[in-house]
Amino acid sequence: MKAMIIPLVLSLLVGCGSVKPGTNGIEQSTSLAFIGNPFKYSDRISVKIDNNDFFPGDVCADLSEHPTGKVYDVPPGKHFITVKYKEVIIFSKQVVVKDHEMNNVVLP
Repeated sequence: MKAMIIPLVLSLLVGCGSVKPGTNGIEQSTSLAFIGNPFKYSDRISVKIDNNDFFPGDVCADLSEHPTGKVYDVPPGKHFITVKYKEVIIFSKQVVVKDHEMNNVVLP
């Protein structure tokens, strides 16, 4: 009986020893996608979040609940988002980004 218990206890201790505190918890992060017709926006869009610099972005095709394309990680909360296409502002609005959700910015 002891011969069966000792290997069982050792396997549990070894298995639990690989857990690192603080690395497996749920972090506050969320994803932001820019939804539109990729053929209409064949060139890349320029995206500005809050007071940061513009960066090149991609437009996702809206295919039901699962948009295809690139998504961007942003912290949850209120953000002012500006989107330009060919140097023309096509979207400029404050958006509330929800935690642990895919948040879509629908482009005209």
